[in-house]
Amino acid sequence: MNFFDDEFAIEYIFNESGRVLNEFYVKLFNNGVTIKDVKALKFYDSKLSELISYYEKIIFKIEKEMNKFRSFVMDDEFESCYEYEVSRYDELSIEYNSINNDINEINSLKLKINEAMKMCRNSILKKFDREEIKYIIDQTSLLHLIYTNNTYKKIRRYSKDSHMFMCQFHEGEKISFGVTGSINKCHCYKCNFCGNQIVYLMSYENLSFIESIYLLAEIYLIEIENNPLKDNELVKYYRNVLISDNYINYINETIEKIKNKGNIDKLDWYINHLKNINRIKNNELDKNLKHKTKEKILKLENPF
Repeated sequence: MNFFDDEFAIEYIFNESGRVLNEFYVKLFNNGVTIKDVKALKFYDSKLSELISYYEKIIFKIEKEMNKFRSFVMDDEFESCYEYEVSRYDELSIEYNSINNDINEINSLKLKINEAMKMCRNSILKKFDREEIKYIIDQTSLLHLIYTNNTYKKIRRYSKDSHMFMCQFHEGEKISFGVTGSINKCHCYKCNFCGNQIVYLMSYENLSFIESIYLLAEIYLIEIENNPLKDNELVKYYRNVLISDNYINYINETIEKIKNKGNIDKLDWYINHLKNINRIKNNELDKNLKHKTKEKILKLENPF
């Protein structure tokens, strides 16, 4: 049975979406909203999209049935048509108009939700400027993130500091996922996925842009005031691998191979990476990030 076959479920989703949106605005203009509030909006926006798809399928069926009776309704001898056919056509017309009205109301609510999320997103992105984001990327490692989620034992090293993994974004039996450690870039030669740490976390962990920045900073103990992902399970998961003997040995082996191949231009990044790992093992904060974020992601003053 489809969840939306229950009319009470439909009413619940619509009413809850409106309630969550109203609560969002109350928080927005008073105490400020958090990531959890934005996630709630995203969840109901998704459910409303599913509801629209469900209604559109019903509309398609109604239109198909109406076409069967339309010839009778439009016929000159309409009065001689069977009463059932005329009555059924009227019922379908009423249902068709009713569902279309519902779709318009849902779209209107979705538009308000999207405007609220856009308002929040634009303000959130201003919390970090490009230099600050670049600093976090430079002090963290995409290789470490992908290494953490690697399920295939063998990792192939190629020239300089290229590492080849099984792709984590498509199914396959061949190693096709290349990672260049020193520049924090990856590319799958099969499915063409590519990006840096932020793109990877957004795709693999289904995080938002800002959540990915917070997560990276917290994994690497880069101080951000009131980081909402502090002590998050994902932080512990990635950090435990980062300071593990297996990963540290892998980095040391990579350094030796780079030295042996004479690619000393790549060494600085790996040496700095090891320094960060040792700092994190000693539970030392990186306080070089000048920007201090606020606990509340967004607070608007004098909104009216």
